[in-house]
Amino acid sequence: MPLPAGTELWRIHHEIYAANAMNPTPRPTIPGGARFDSLTGDYAYIYLGDSPEAAVAETLCRDLAVTARPRLVPRARISGRVLSRLTVITEMTMIALHGPHLSAVGQDTWLTKSDPSDYVHTRTWAHALFAAAPSADGLVYRCRHNEDRFAWMLATNPTLTIHPALNVDSDDSVPLQSTIGLVLVERMLAHYNATLASTV
Repeated sequence: MPLPAGTELWRIHHEIYAANAMNPTPRPTIPGGARFDSLTGDYAYIYLGDSPEAAVAETLCRDLAVTARPRLVPRARISGRVLSRLTVITEMTMIALHGPHLSAVGQDTWLTKSDPSDYVHTRTWAHALFAAAPSADGLVYRCRHNEDRFAWMLATNPTLTIHPALNVDSDDSVPLQSTIGLVLVERMLAHYNATLASTV
């Protein structure tokens, strides 16, 4: 399915990296890394959401267990991090991993909702999906903790340090430890029955 030019996407990233910087790190083992990271380094990757809420859900909340009590997000997770808006400048082709598209690739919601303990297996699936569709530019799926929002993992040649189809809207970047950033984070974490820990 297409990811049209002009689409606005959001990302939480460390301030020392550009918002459209690619991650080339191979992730053959756990713990560490995210759902669809490259196992072998055959592609570089970047994760984005369709809204600030999606970026928070996938970056700060994705590893949180489901519980009746408010979940605590360590403050270290927002240390030095920035919420940035990006715009797609060249249409891309996505492998859809939601709704009936999951059945079409022989999977169900386990692929996008499973715990981090399964990440080696989900990365193996990502490798197989790209092998079967080599012209695809990435994956699109529903956020683990928010069915109403979508997340994207975009992949490029591992030699690229910046995604060529993403333009950074620098005026809309918000440091998460700023006054505005903290208010934004706390408000959105509340949607996911979570809050920032008081100290660490």
